Amino acid sequence: MKNNYYYTNYCEECGEPISDRFTYCYEHAFDECECGNMKKREHEYCRECHNTMLQNEKIELNGSGICPICGEEFAFSEYLNEVFENHQIRLLANLITHYRHSHQSSWNQSCHYISKKYGEDAYLIAKNEHNNRAKRQILRKCKDWLYENQIEAKHFLCLKDNDIGTINLINKTYGHADTCMIENKSI
Repeated sequence: MKNNYYYTNYCEECGEPISDRFTYCYEHAFDECECGNMKKREHEYCRECHNTMLQNEKIELNGSGICPICGEEFAFSEYLNEVFENHQIRLLANLITHYRHSHQSSWNQSCHYISKKYGEDAYLIAKNEHNNRAKRQILRKCKDWLYENQIEAKHFLCLKDNDIGTINLINKTYGHADTCMIENKSI
């Protein structure tokens, strides 16, 4: 690039000829973020800090919970906050969503592919399967958390699309479960 006479723009740092779209050459286009990571000069923060800020804004807006499995804080979904009025159901639905996205790597690797390749119906079927797997894991691994948050069988049964394995585990965990009196919603 040194001898390319088509360039009329030069790096402000070293004077190297560069494309008209840029202010700095690649070598000088980056500097250090407050956290120590590299970032583009024109950006205020690195990608990691930017994502953290977005996550914090989402938590501030919608609330958050602590995952009883990994101990990480997760932001509540704005959609689920609107759909579920009951606090326990909303908490459970948000934990299921967190579990599906953070603990089931197969979901994050395949959800967009399934949706694009096979359509919305296949996506919803796969999502229901993953949600049921998440519900069963929560029932098995998070009994103390369920008790502390006063989540009962009826709260699980209020969530849509429980398969027979999930219903059997709800009955086994809580004893015979009554049917849900609250409107059945989908997550």
